[in-house]
Amino acid sequence: MRQNPCHEASDCPQVIEAGLRAKRNQKLDGEIVEYARANAGSRADLDSVLEEAGIGFLRDGQPDLEGDAGSPD
Repeated sequence: MRQNPCHEASDCPQVIEAGLRAKRNQKLDGEIVEYARANAGSRADLDSVLEEAGIGFLRDGQPDLEGDAGSPD
């Protein structure tokens, strides 16, 4: 027998919302994996401008819009 995760009636909406959010996130994760597998190595997989911006952001907290994330400071 499953336990009721709602300890009080007032908890039920939050429990239901959390369950639905987790289910949506799980579905989205699956869709991302499916897309990544289908597009790995294709032009859709390669976005050098986005990659450079991401590297710049990780390096110094600002997106690298110049396209020189690989060059030394």
